[in-house]
Amino acid sequence: MSLKNYLQKDDIEAIKSDKTNTVEIFDRKARRVFAKKQLDVSDEELNEIEQEENLIAEAIEAEIDDNS
Repeated sequence: MSLKNYLQKDDIEAIKSDKTNTVEIFDRKARRVFAKKQLDVSDEELNEIEQEENLIAEAIEAEIDDNS
């Protein structure tokens, strides 16, 4: 498997702009693969979980900003 098939365009652009992004991007990709195997879920189901996590994180950040 080629890295181009594994990385998204925005991942490649992030790495081009700052090489230190490489570790963060590969860590995120590895966590996703591990979660898929551990939870035995499809890409679509994992995407839904990640979207819910992002919404929760945004709500928490907004609440913190409102309380500051």
